[in-house]
Amino acid sequence: MKLFAIVRVRGPVKVNYEINDTLEMLRITRVNHATLVDDRPQYLGMLQKVKDYVAFGEISKETLVKLLTKRGVIVGEQPVKNPKDLAEKLFSGQVKLNDPSFENVFRLRPPSQGYKSTKSSQPFGQLGDIGADINDLLSRML
Repeated sequence: MKLFAIVRVRGPVKVNYEINDTLEMLRITRVNHATLVDDRPQYLGMLQKVKDYVAFGEISKETLVKLLTKRGVIVGEQPVKNPKDLAEKLFSGQVKLNDPSFENVFRLRPPSQGYKSTKSSQPFGQLGDIGADINDLLSRML
């Protein structure tokens, strides 16, 4: 199973209501928030709809462990215990992303050295499907 990380790059000004609803369904309502989704066709269609406002790509296990260690919380604002096991379970499908005990929204800092561009897509900017570059972006945001 593939896991995709989605980071909201652009703000809410002049966003079409349909795209805003899709961003709310993906649980990324603010800039520099990230979430994880799997590779179901429904999510892939949602990603294509909001590609002008987010950066997304397939996340690696190492980056997921770093993300869970630094920013992962469970319900009750407690840090995640044993993030390596949780990352393995997420990749194998033993733990679902919509599990109520796992908070699937990560509040991140702005990236060090900034974004390439928030007005154009790959290869000139960081909007849309940026592939493996999402791992670099997330590590700069931790």
